[in-house]
Amino acid sequence: RKSNGPSHIQDGDVEVWDGPPNPLANDDRKPTPAAFLPRKSNGPSRIRDGGVEVWDGRSDPLANDDIKPAAVAYLPKNEAAVVAVATPSPVVRVLEIFPDADVNYVKKKLLEQGNNIEVVVLVMSENDDYPKQKKGSLTDATLGIKANKANTIIRAIKFTESKHEYSSLTASFDLSANYQTEATQQLLYDFSFIKKRIIQDILRENRGRYTLTRNYIQDTVVGKSPNSPATAKVGSEAAARVEKQENENYQLLRSILIRGCLPRNAKERFGGKQRCLERPRKKIGVPRPSINDPFLRDEILHYEKQFEKWMSNIQDRMRGQAANKIALENGSSVECSCCYDDVAISECIPCKEKGHLLCKTCMVEYVKNQVFSCGNLGIDKLTKKPALEIKCCDASGCNSGFRDELLEKILPPKIWEKYSEMQGKAQIEQAGLGENLAMCPKCGYQAEVPETQNHFECPVEGCQFVSCRKCGKASHIPLRCEEALQQSRQDEGRLKIEEALSEAKMRTCPDPKCKQKFVKIDGCNKMTCPCGMTMCYVCRMPLKNIKGDVYRTHFCGNHDCDHLSCGKCKMYSNDEEDDAQAMREAGIAAKEEHESKYRKEDRTAAINTTLDVDEMMRDPSRPNNKKRESNRRVFER
Repeated sequence: RKSNGPSHIQDGDVEVWDGPPNPLANDDRKPTPAAFLPRKSNGPSRIRDGGVEVWDGRSDPLANDDIKPAAVAYLPKNEAAVVAVATPSPVVRVLEIFPDADVNYVKKKLLEQGNNIEVVVLVMSENDDYPKQKKGSLTDATLGIKANKANTIIRAIKFTESKHEYSSLTASFDLSANYQTEATQQLLYDFSFIKKRIIQDILRENRGRYTLTRNYIQDTVVGKSPNSPATAKVGSEAAARVEKQENENYQLLRSILIRGCLPRNAKERFGGKQRCLERPRKKIGVPRPSINDPFLRDEILHYEKQFEKWMSNIQDRMRGQAANKIALENGSSVECSCCYDDVAISECIPCKEKGHLLCKTCMVEYVKNQVFSCGNLGIDKLTKKPALEIKCCDASGCNSGFRDELLEKILPPKIWEKYSEMQGKAQIEQAGLGENLAMCPKCGYQAEVPETQNHFECPVEGCQFVSCRKCGKASHIPLRCEEALQQSRQDEGRLKIEEALSEAKMRTCPDPKCKQKFVKIDGCNKMTCPCGMTMCYVCRMPLKNIKGDVYRTHFCGNHDCDHLSCGKCKMYSNDEEDDAQAMREAGIAAKEEHESKYRKEDRTAAINTTLDVDEMMRDPSRPNNKKRESNRRVFER
């Protein structure tokens, strides 16, 4: 009564906010239902894709961010809201672990223990005779366990798996004329701290493709090395370093996505004032650019889905580490049935029948070793036959499995994909299907086809990929598998040579903060970059630290000198001859590297040596030379 603030239902109780009058009380916009922060939330809220994303300060380790929280988020009329789901109630969290438990029994136990989830789960784990729910009950649907996943966003757009490999360095796509313009606009929105000219240069260097450009920018910002280990043995010092680096990358990229700005150290790593704006472009409140190109729209949605998965995995891991620390401090931890470590109950996964708890780390390693090292799902302890699912590894000899939805939630995508594939194969073998079973390499759909049919057309809508049954690659009729493999190797080699030719043609500023690329049009071979760095156009050596007059110490101005006896570079030279020689040497080196790669992989395979570097330099109109032509146009400009 007489409350100017909103009220919302939480855990069956009504909470009324009696704060100061709302400054937007007379606004003609209506507050979106349920678009309020949880009780006593310290985390920020922001508008995203027309909705509100809310972080709960009690569960987010990054709650002390310098973003100011908003009490209520108002949306315009008739605008659909996408609201982040709040943390599930204690009843839902217990039923996620014991899905067959009676709801009334769980409520009673929580009431007795003061909503202490850890104690209730521990009591139910030790007592297998807890009341079960009746068969046919719709408890999951009624309580919304599957829908109410903590800290996930209900998306208005349903993402679908794309049939294109956008991150592939060797794949080639037929891009429209609008693609480059719209990709530039999207990248300017994604990275509001980078100059437009730099965005265009990086996009051009990465073959004009959105995914490759965004990966390059993000890797450069976080200082990621291409040779850094992606994974390491669990529990090792290397794994701890990898996790720590990923946590730092998560915080940095999250700062970029929310605020659109870079910390000083990251800005220096990316290039400083030469490549970054002093004041980032406005991002909050600015609508996303309109993307009309269907290929680019699908590529952006696919990238955001993969990137959101990565961010979610890092966030879950950080929350798990924080939960384990809190559980150890207050004595509410439980013992893992595999490693016998004390962990938080929320970081465990129970088996179906007995409720034996395994921590997520052990579960991931267990499934990984089983599917990749052993190549099977284990043995069923009752039937003594190959198991159709992963079995509990508790010391008591439990033969129970684990719920697929829980495994999918904790397993990395590659491990889950392999596990699902082995599950399907085991079920097919048990069903006794024939050998004429074909599988789509893109979506994994399987079906029986006639033995005489050499290719498989996937009937799944949205996939419809045509593959070769023998090699599993894209259909290459009328070529044989060996001929198609040889052709793909030749195309790959041609692409590498073209990149080497382009790189040899261009010069790069030796200043690590600049890295500007350029070519000489006229003049002497002493080149001065706009950043002030000087370099030799012939040998590409920086001239900044050379003592004395560089025109005398590094260059030779005698036109009759062969420059072998003096050991100096030419002051003036024919640019076309110098570039042609450098390009030819780089092309031959790239060709040799490509052929040696396949000699090591398969010494018996015949290496196609039809790649002619001189011919590629003379005739850029040959097939697969589109990149070469585009580079020539850039150099002419």
